[in-house]
Amino acid sequence: MALGRFSVALGNRLGFQVGRFSDWVSALDTGVEGLARAGVRLLVLDEFPYLVANSPELPSVIQALYDRRGPASGTLPFRIILCGSSISVMSTLLSGNQALRGRAVIDMRMGPFPYRDAAAY
Repeated sequence: MALGRFSVALGNRLGFQVGRFSDWVSALDTGVEGLARAGVRLLVLDEFPYLVANSPELPSVIQALYDRRGPASGTLPFRIILCGSSISVMSTLLSGNQALRGRAVIDMRMGPFPYRDAAAY
């Protein structure tokens, strides 16, 4: 279901249908490549803990993508932002022997906005 929503969101951003993906490897490869061609160098995956709950391979897929397309690859840089409301899951992504350890540039915990700031958005 999440792959279906990802393909719809990617297609909306790119302006054409990208079809359905059978796995996260092809989805993220296509997403990063398509966005890069469109001049977009940022991919945001929101509520990442829910994605990982149903697709535990996702951190390893992102690790492999980073290793292939990250700063050391010589390709145009891109950024992936992983967001999530489950602090326990998000905090373990970069610890110990986890797949994404050593690949994060910043680990930022954000609290809720004050109500006036939230209203302004």
